[in-house]
Amino acid sequence: MRSPNRLDLLALRQGLRPASADLPALHDPGLLASLSRSDSFQIGRHGSAVEIRAATELALAQARLVLQQACGEQLDFGDAFAHTWVDPVSGLTMAPVMFLRIDAPKVHAHALLERLKERGAVVQRTDIERKRIVLRGEAWLADLIGFGRDVLELTDGSAQVLSWLLRYDALRATDRAGQARSAQEADA
Repeated sequence: MRSPNRLDLLALRQGLRPASADLPALHDPGLLASLSRSDSFQIGRHGSAVEIRAATELALAQARLVLQQACGEQLDFGDAFAHTWVDPVSGLTMAPVMFLRIDAPKVHAHALLERLKERGAVVQRTDIERKRIVLRGEAWLADLIGFGRDVLELTDGSAQVLSWLLRYDALRATDRAGQARSAQEADA
């Protein structure tokens, strides 16, 4: 099994294109590189398209903001998706698994656990600290897209959601539909 390369560590992806006329700035690799933040997101050409590669949803939002500031409102962003790759030795599709930590008021514990279950997350540890609950677990990145925003809406902004790439793991036929869609989009 191959080791992930450096860009695999930026597992959240989103394509973009000019909304109307072609933007020369999107063809300038130097400008795109200067807009990037190597530890959290990179903006670059991927074939004929421009693609954002990000470590987290927050980094993806920051990249979109930087691009909008550089190019104005003249961009159409595609849907975010999880990067996958096919292991040349086993032939298995490898997909990102994220570590997830949620710190929220204890009153939201049941609803948060339900939301995690709906997204196929495995909760590995639950700590109660005074009036707060801290949940730790892991889930496929494709199933977590949009989760941070959902948690903030559920808790009226009183929760903190942290996530980072834990590893790439082989997809199985029994894995959730969101991940299977992500793999198909990446292969297209």
